[in-house]
Amino acid sequence: MKKIVTQSMIVSFALVLMVLFAGVGFAKENSFSLTDEEKIELANKLWGTDITYGEYIEQVFPDAYEKSPDTPTKTFYDMKVIWMDPSAEVSESKQIFTATGEDTKSVPYLGVADSELSYASSKITYKTWQRMVLPTPYTRIPSMTILTHLWRDNGNTEIIGIKYAQGSNVYSLEAKNTYSNPAPAYYRVIGQYSGVFPSGVTPPGYNGVSSTDWVYIS
Repeated sequence: MKKIVTQSMIVSFALVLMVLFAGVGFAKENSFSLTDEEKIELANKLWGTDITYGEYIEQVFPDAYEKSPDTPTKTFYDMKVIWMDPSAEVSESKQIFTATGEDTKSVPYLGVADSELSYASSKITYKTWQRMVLPTPYTRIPSMTILTHLWRDNGNTEIIGIKYAQGSNVYSLEAKNTYSNPAPAYYRVIGQYSGVFPSGVTPPGYNGVSSTDWVYIS
C-alpha cells in the first residue's frame, strides 16, 4: 500500500523532534544589546517602515555587520522586515519556516521560532529563538539572525529594549536580554527572525515574526 505523507504529518513529526531535543543548548555567534536611548528612539521611529533587515540593522546596530559574513549580509539587504502591530493579539507565539532542497523527494527543511517573556527577582527576561528541526535538529545553515524587541505599554506604547544576534553555519540561535526594575505596566516581546538556506534550497532564505501576548507586571 502506498504511504501518503501530508504536511500536517510533517509538522507533527517536527514538533515531536523539537520536544525530544529541547534540552540541546543553543549555539551563539555574535550578539549586541541596545541601551543607547537615541538608538532605541530611532528603532521606535523605524518600526513599521518600508525597510530591509540590512538597512535596519545598519542603522540601529552599526557595529554588527563588521562581524557578519559578506554573502548573508547581502541577502538581508534584499529581505524586507516583517513588522507587527504592537496592539495586535496573538493566538500562538511559535512559528514554523520551511524550504525544499534540490531533490524534492528528500526530507524538507523545517525550523521553529518562538518568543518568550518571564519575570523574577525584579527583572524581565525576554528572548526570541529559532532552531532547525528537519532534515535533522543539527542541520546547519549558512546564517541566522534575530531581532528581539521588548515593548512596554503604560499609556504610551514603545520599544524599551532590543537584542540582536547573528550566527553563521548554525542550527540554532537565541537573542536573550534582561530589563531590571520595570515600572508597573504591560510588557510584551516581538521578535523578528530570519535566515539564509544553503545553495540550491527554495526559497533561498526566510523571515518572520513571533510575539508573546501583553503581560501586566506590577
